[in-house]
Amino acid sequence: MSKGYEEEQSGLKERRNHLTELITRAESAYENIDKFLPIIQKYTDINELNTHILNELIQKIVVYEKTDNPDGSKSQRVDIHYKFIGYVEMKEMFGLPMVMVMAKDVEIDDVLIAEARGVAKELAG
Repeated sequence: MSKGYEEEQSGLKERRNHLTELITRAESAYENIDKFLPIIQKYTDINELNTHILNELIQKIVVYEKTDNPDGSKSQRVDIHYKFIGYVEMKEMFGLPMVMVMAKDVEIDDVLIAEARGVAKELAG
């Protein structure tokens, strides 16, 4: 009986640590979004992209090698990494549901954060 109890406690501690890490990363993501929003709101109707705007919004731009497509056309991938929020997929920019993906590929939303906080409090109990 003692061994089962110890295994359960160990599993619960691991789960608590994992959830605590998720909460920390989620809170960090929301802080970064809060920093990004005032900057981007200034530029909702820009007509021309200039150096000042680029420096304020963009962290880096990654340009990949040009590829030849089977139909004879050429394409080239360009990733834009924004300050505070990182890389955003273009399909998200064009109206598909937007999910902020963290550096460790964890999708964060309010429900997950609330659930994680509740479980962490229970486990810390």
